Amino acid sequence: MLQLLGFTFIYIVYLTIWINKTPTFKQTYSVQKTFLLSTSGKTFFIVSLALLSFLCQQKNILADFGFQQGLSFKYVLIGLAIGVGLLFLFFLIGGLLQHFLKNQEKTANTFFQSFPPNTAYLWILLLAIQASTLEEPIFRGYLLNLLVKIIPMGAAVFIQALLFGIAHFKQGLHGILQNTLIGLIWGILVITFNSLLVSIAAHFAIDWLGLTLQYWTWSKKATTLPQNKTPTES
Repeated sequence: MLQLLGFTFIYIVYLTIWINKTPTFKQTYSVQKTFLLSTSGKTFFIVSLALLSFLCQQKNILADFGFQQGLSFKYVLIGLAIGVGLLFLFFLIGGLLQHFLKNQEKTANTFFQSFPPNTAYLWILLLAIQASTLEEPIFRGYLLNLLVKIIPMGAAVFIQALLFGIAHFKQGLHGILQNTLIGLIWGILVITFNSLLVSIAAHFAIDWLGLTLQYWTWSKKATTLPQNKTPTES
């Protein structure tokens, strides 16, 4: 229980820092600065949780982050396959709901405009690696591992997914709901395969391929616009 209270406190501090950095709840920085701030914040989160485990006299800190079982490379392959499959499913759903997602286009334009054209795909790769390797140990590792010990498994999976979604508040309500759904899927994968590697690999696949395809589509569309217009102009 002490570890759960400690997690809650660290989570609130993490969100408070992000809110103070971005009070408008929007993407406002270049991708380089966003990457630096995000990596620093998530690293602070993980280091704080590791220190919390140490203070609570846990003997195996890696186990607290979900690395106690399921470390076979086959779980990486399973996760990659699931991530690719889910990506195409999400694109299909997005196409069906395109009329309702038009308000997200301006946010996407602002985000992709923050990428330097010559190194955009490198930054997408770095963002995917950072998100999958830092977010999964926090939410599907540490938090889920704590919750399943004190509440029913279904409630534990839902709570970690909701907190994961809220942590993406900068993406707006759409981003919170989308990431909550994804957090549910990743949580179910970890419970099903008893391996954090599955969710890490799936998370990486869907972020890397998804952003790559979206940026490629956006950049092609941007180059076809008149010289005096930008993708954010109507």
